[in-house]
Amino acid sequence: GIVRGLAGRGLPVDDFRGMLAITNSIAPSVAYDGYASRKRARPSTLGDGTNCDPAEDDEGHKLWSVDTDEDTIAPRCFGANNQFPESVYASRAYDAVYAVAHAVQALVDDPLVQRIDGDALMAALLAVRFDGVTGKVSFSSEPATLGDRAGGVLYDVMNVNASGAWVKLGTWQPADNWEQSFAGNGQALTRPMPDNSKPPELVGDTLRVGVFCDISPRYIVYEKCQHVMHIIDRINDKKDGFLDDLLPDHRLFYSMVQTGTTGCAESEAIRSHFDQLYSDLNGVVATIGPFCSDDVAAVTAAEWRAGADVS
Repeated sequence: GIVRGLAGRGLPVDDFRGMLAITNSIAPSVAYDGYASRKRARPSTLGDGTNCDPAEDDEGHKLWSVDTDEDTIAPRCFGANNQFPESVYASRAYDAVYAVAHAVQALVDDPLVQRIDGDALMAALLAVRFDGVTGKVSFSSEPATLGDRAGGVLYDVMNVNASGAWVKLGTWQPADNWEQSFAGNGQALTRPMPDNSKPPELVGDTLRVGVFCDISPRYIVYEKCQHVMHIIDRINDKKDGFLDDLLPDHRLFYSMVQTGTTGCAESEAIRSHFDQLYSDLNGVVATIGPFCSDDVAAVTAAEWRAGADVS
């Protein structure tokens, strides 16, 4: 979403020079071509072009709109038009449905299966193998990774070059170490510095990382912030057997700020949160988040950074 959200802004190219992001890597295939063709053939969810399609399900619930402003005559769109560009999760959701369908089909076809329960369905899912929209789909049966996707998880690693264009540096997939995970394509990395040198903040053995947490600990989705802090702790532990070869000579020092929202914040609010991180850490090498392209644009604007003395 960030890659697509920033691509057409027409902002100064230096605003995003050196930025790194990942996006789904989907190679052309029969499965993907069929998925894209069927998706384009669906009628637009925008209805008359202004108001959402008023279609309802069997229970009378709106399919494509929600009454967020108490105006029942013209409910707001629940999401974007269903034509491209699409959510980065759409293709994975598509494969998820097919995975369940394949598992259920296997159970229905098995004459020895008298009833389908959770255990039977789980066992059938672990045996599923098919060519999906996102690649080959299969699941791990190993105790430590039971149910995790075993294949087909692949991302393009993108970088903003000196001209302000997104370029692909290579692909990343889960593996035991970085050398196996990342496959570069020979494209040189563009750094934020005008001369493309390594920023001075990276010279020492401590890297200062700011973490934007959307909401406070009293909400259940705060768990994702705990995941971020946990993985940083695991990277810092060089003897636990987990990513010990990643940044072997550095320690990540982090601070977290709560933005108080699950969506986009106001520009001044997100800048204030960035200032807090910058002050708490005495400078920031990198941030995890914010997670909205509007917020990213706010904290990477060259004019604001210059006025706030943010390097």
